Amino acid sequence: MMKTVTGILNLVLFAILLLKGPIRKYGSRELNRFFFRLHKPVSGIVCLTVPVHLFYIWNAAGTYPLHSFFGIAAAAEYLVLVTLCHTMKNQTVKMRWHRILSALLLALLAGHVIIH
Repeated sequence: MMKTVTGILNLVLFAILLLKGPIRKYGSRELNRFFFRLHKPVSGIVCLTVPVHLFYIWNAAGTYPLHSFFGIAAAAEYLVLVTLCHTMKNQTVKMRWHRILSALLLALLAGHVIIH
């Protein structure tokens, strides 16, 4: 039960993070500011909820190897994404990598959810 709850929670939080890009490009200025303020705190919450999700699903990891691969790869890639975004100094290069890694994370999570 908790693996499903934490999985859905992570999915909702990731959707909130993912909305930042299209809203910046196509949304209103007020919505962009709102999601800009949410982006770092929600990212921090995801950093806390992903290990909780991994803890609850760890016993089932061997039962669903491909599903587990996508999930663990997504968790590792998210860690790389957050680490790079907090260590890179050049804003242009940082945002380029942020977008590339976010697209990769979206693909990994889509594979994780679709296979489930």
